[in-house]
Amino acid sequence: MKHLILLSCFIFLCSLRLFGQDSLKLKTNPIIFADFEFTPLVVGQNNLQLNGSLNCQVKRSLFTLRFLGLGNYDEVINTQYTPEIKNTLYEVGLLYGLRFIHEYHSLSFSAGLSSNHWIHNVIYQGQYQQTDSWYAGLPFEADYIWFKTKTRKNKPTGYGGSIGLKLSGTVSEHSFVSFGVVFGFGFLRHS
Repeated sequence: MKHLILLSCFIFLCSLRLFGQDSLKLKTNPIIFADFEFTPLVVGQNNLQLNGSLNCQVKRSLFTLRFLGLGNYDEVINTQYTPEIKNTLYEVGLLYGLRFIHEYHSLSFSAGLSSNHWIHNVIYQGQYQQTDSWYAGLPFEADYIWFKTKTRKNKPTGYGGSIGLKLSGTVSEHSFVSFGVVFGFGFLRHS
């Protein structure tokens, strides 16, 4: 239910006309794109991070709906005397920020609110124990992206792909910071 509310808010915010229209100015369509991030090492957690996001940019305002998952490596050797600990985190967040475009590069900064589900599993001497917790977080991200679009003649907006670097994290009960590679695609605009 929480995910449905966040998705509804994201769609609503993207459909708003945030700024007054001036009939003398050129009207521009919003930029809509998705991206996927992979991070093999997350500071604050010994986990592998995968996340995806849907983004909508209106002028310089950037709205992001982020889905994130952190899962353990299999780095713990399960012996009779050593507990095997596996932590998993799922996050759904809604972020707002600014995105600046110069030719075929972009720089963006965002922060917002998220709903987090933390699952802590311990297996020790054949005994299995699981603890679940739900809590709110303050997600943030900053990224630098290179992209190339296939545009029609005299049109600055077109479909294309991107690659870049992203610093992201969440301040919460189980805080973390990650730095990874991000891949994206969508309707982008240069300059």
